[in-house]
Amino acid sequence: MGAGDILAELTLKDVLFSISFNLMGDKFVTTCKDKKVRIHDARTLEVLQVGTTSLSQLLVLTSAPL
Repeated sequence: MGAGDILAELTLKDVLFSISFNLMGDKFVTTCKDKKVRIHDARTLEVLQVGTTSLSQLLVLTSAPL
């Protein structure tokens, strides 16, 4: 594995707005233009959970453990 090699590629359904990893680094959450929040497994990139939310609900989610 050299510098600049792609280790994994995530395909999303819409424009990515944000991405955030949990403290353990085994999960991450993405928000997209389609107003969907998706929780992914960081190793497999599998979508574990999908939901719709508003900005005020997102602020609460960011402080909660995944």
